[in-house]
Amino acid sequence: MLLSAVHSNAETVGYWRFEENTSGNVPATNTGGAVPNTVLDSSGKGNHLQTWTTATAPTYTTSVPFPAGTLAGIPATGALNTASLDFKGSPVELYTGSKPLNSKTFTAWTVEASFCLDVTGRWQVIVGKDGNPIGNQSPFSLKVRSDNKLEIGIVDGSGVGRWCVGDTKIEANKWYQAAATATATELSLWIKPEGCRDYISQGAVPIQGAFFNTYSAFNQPWIIGRGMWNGAQKDATDGRIDEVRISDTALTPAQFLGNYAAADSDADNLPDTWELVHFRATATETDAEILAKQSSLIADPEATATATASSCAPAPARRWPTTLPASSPAKSG
Repeated sequence: MLLSAVHSNAETVGYWRFEENTSGNVPATNTGGAVPNTVLDSSGKGNHLQTWTTATAPTYTTSVPFPAGTLAGIPATGALNTASLDFKGSPVELYTGSKPLNSKTFTAWTVEASFCLDVTGRWQVIVGKDGNPIGNQSPFSLKVRSDNKLEIGIVDGSGVGRWCVGDTKIEANKWYQAAATATATELSLWIKPEGCRDYISQGAVPIQGAFFNTYSAFNQPWIIGRGMWNGAQKDATDGRIDEVRISDTALTPAQFLGNYAAADSDADNLPDTWELVHFRATATETDAEILAKQSSLIADPEATATATASSCAPAPARRWPTTLPASSPAKSG
């Protein structure tokens, strides 16, 4: 029997898997705001997403992050992954509406998302939170920059903008799994490119508080597929997004959704725990029999499970100066 439930834990405050359909648009009306709770939150916290009108609705697609194929799954949970959402640029987006997550404060957090861009060379926000607490800066944005580098930008607990910019070049039509974390003192960024076994550190910057929880108008929605800059909606994503999760603790890379650090006795980049869920032929088949059966073949003929850690050696971990940055990198467009 296939396991379809998501193994949520206490610190997950939002988890959107986009498994409601495999084709068609997210339900909406022409007038807007009439179809709430259409994209479901798997965390159990009730932070379901919606879109505003038919013009802003993303489209369900069967393109999913590695590993692909009919038995594609989430390495950290064993859950099947059958769909993602295709965002086709402005004004396509999803938002949390009047949900508890909008007013939630954070002393630490992790935001994860998988994405595959159709175009590069421009600013595109994968996950953001609306608002304009200081200057031009929104409270939170996980984005790809116009120079095709991943960036996490926040306003920290002291009310100062902080940014961590990656080294890995983002290419069009390739899947990436991104993760950003914050503690009271450090903002960190990670990426796992398509075909890579492990997450690659993109660096860390010092901060003073994980989130700016005290500014007026804090109660703003979280957004998928679009950002905000200088108080205006901007930087829409043109591409697919999948498996977006927000946690109220700073997870380690071993806890990220795309982690393959689990035991993998047949070395096919599908962890034993995942194979034991999806390849049990009968109720009486033992774990040892399943693993022995899998030891001489690729788990799913459609999956390109050929990546190894050596195929994309991690770049050297980059540590930023201990002095706190006072200004933002320049942004254009």
